[in-house]
Amino acid sequence: MSQSQKSQASLTSFFKPAQPASSSSSYVPPSNQQPKAAFKAPTNFPHPAFRSSEENYTLSQQSYTSSLSPPPSSPVDHNEVPISPLKPVVVSSSAAGRVIKSSDDEDEDSDISLEDLATILKTNRAHHPNGTSPSTPNASRTKNVAFHISPMPILNKKKFDLKSLASYAEMDRKTEASSKRVKAMQEASEKQEFMSPRGDSASEKLKHSTILQDVVADQEDADISKVARAVMRTEATLSEQRWYFFDTQGSPPKPRGKPFPTRSPKEWKSDLQDAQMRDQTFVSGFAEDMVSFGKALPDEIFIWILDELCVETSEPLRASYCNVVKQSSEQVRRLLVPNVIRDLFESVGATSANTAITDKVCPVQALSTPYANRDWSRLRSLVVLLGQISKTLQARTYAVTLLLRMCCDRMVMENVDIFDAVQDTIDRLCRYVPDDSWESSPKCQIICTTLYDSVSQPILRLQMVQCIPSTSSRSHDLKRRLAMSFYFNSPSYSATHSHLMMDLGIFTDRLEDRDFDTDAQTDYRELAALIQLLNFALDDGRSIGLDLTDEKSANQYDRSIDELSGIIKGIMSSIGNPGAAFISRIEAKEGLELVSQRISDTLRSKPKAKLTVFDRKKYGQAVKSLDGEKKFMSSFFKT
Repeated sequence: MSQSQKSQASLTSFFKPAQPASSSSSYVPPSNQQPKAAFKAPTNFPHPAFRSSEENYTLSQQSYTSSLSPPPSSPVDHNEVPISPLKPVVVSSSAAGRVIKSSDDEDEDSDISLEDLATILKTNRAHHPNGTSPSTPNASRTKNVAFHISPMPILNKKKFDLKSLASYAEMDRKTEASSKRVKAMQEASEKQEFMSPRGDSASEKLKHSTILQDVVADQEDADISKVARAVMRTEATLSEQRWYFFDTQGSPPKPRGKPFPTRSPKEWKSDLQDAQMRDQTFVSGFAEDMVSFGKALPDEIFIWILDELCVETSEPLRASYCNVVKQSSEQVRRLLVPNVIRDLFESVGATSANTAITDKVCPVQALSTPYANRDWSRLRSLVVLLGQISKTLQARTYAVTLLLRMCCDRMVMENVDIFDAVQDTIDRLCRYVPDDSWESSPKCQIICTTLYDSVSQPILRLQMVQCIPSTSSRSHDLKRRLAMSFYFNSPSYSATHSHLMMDLGIFTDRLEDRDFDTDAQTDYRELAALIQLLNFALDDGRSIGLDLTDEKSANQYDRSIDELSGIIKGIMSSIGNPGAAFISRIEAKEGLELVSQRISDTLRSKPKAKLTVFDRKKYGQAVKSLDGEKKFMSSFFKT
């Protein structure tokens, strides 16, 4: 064998896989050294079976012997790599009992061999070191509180026991009984005092004191007196006084019209005999046209129309009746006398006692719902009719007096439609009074004197003055005369025109009377009403003989205005600063402030100048001596 062939055989034997010698235990390939795979592919090739230990030992010896190259016959070649002997691999005895995965015994794979999902997720989590962290450890979210347990036994305490429940039931029974007694007393007092005159303050306080004693009847005498004094110091016991022109006893009866007069002439009987044809005759305007053309209505039909006007529920039919009456001027002048007008107002709900213009007006305790579900449309139609026939009506003075008497009822001012109709009618009635009758035959003075004698409460007087409009000079004159009579408490101020009797001095002197004192017994609602009457009576504050072009007269007039405004502000400051329990005092202060501001801002001949130290001589103010100031400044600079 040549040298090249020997070298090739040596290399072939070197790369030939060797079979190491095994011990008594069987050799198992180190499968546990390989990483586990999540999924394994099935194997179809056969695997060699295990052999006995003796057979393995013989084969390993043979392979070990055959793997060695024969000794060289020539000298050693230094280019050859020396081969070290292989060490035997020791296999544990437990390897014999292991089952080789994917062996020929397994027919198919199973999902049981897959690794658990929790194990896979657990391996992906970050492993935190077990050592101590250099940062400050997080505080515990829960605080361990050590509770001290009392050695005493815990007794369950109920929220309510029988004793407390019995006391609460007794208190409820007493409260309900007291409420029923007070309600019964109030209902009895309303029934007894409905049409009675207004009582004095002592009787009212006695009545409220009796109610308070009945409420706290189970308390001691000292507690009753304390509660009574505390309530009397406030306005909790004050009740509003009102006067009602219309009947308040229950709901008004259903209006019933009178039968049509059968004795009417034939020319009207054919058109008005049948009810349906009669309504069409009035609504279409045929009756109005016939009267305007000179075909006068009989007196019986005229009176029947006036009666139907107060009971008819149809608005178009009432308007047609008013138009027909308006065209019957001769019958209006002759038939509409004061008694007929009074009967018409009684037909719409007024009482016979309240329509008597000379009777005293006596206010009563205010009712919660005096006119429940009352329809005022027929009253408005009657008031509008008086305004439409004011040019031919002869009883204008009586109509104005009756309307102003009706204005003492708060309902007129609370109902906008009625209030607007009353103002328009009063203005029309005053406008059509002849000039000679207004002054020489004092119609205005008769109205003011009648109302002054029948109404004595300042609050009710103010309501009448507020309902008189100022849209015309005649109605404005009536408003000022009536306000001056009420403010000065004398009907003589209504005898002549208000501009002829205007004098600021008498207004200032009137404020010095006892009616304007503020003390514990003062009725601040009446005080506020008197100040408002002053505001209406003063008006522009000008008299006929006042010449504001003269500087001396203008300055004197401005000083009088400032003095009057200052006195009103003094009355306002004397009221003090009342709390929320004295609402009447707060309202009185607001009214006084508004009137005082209106007088000082609008009645002066020129605005009040802002004075400086350079204008003292110009406006008549004496210059103070400056000797003291000079001495002080000289001593200051010397030091």
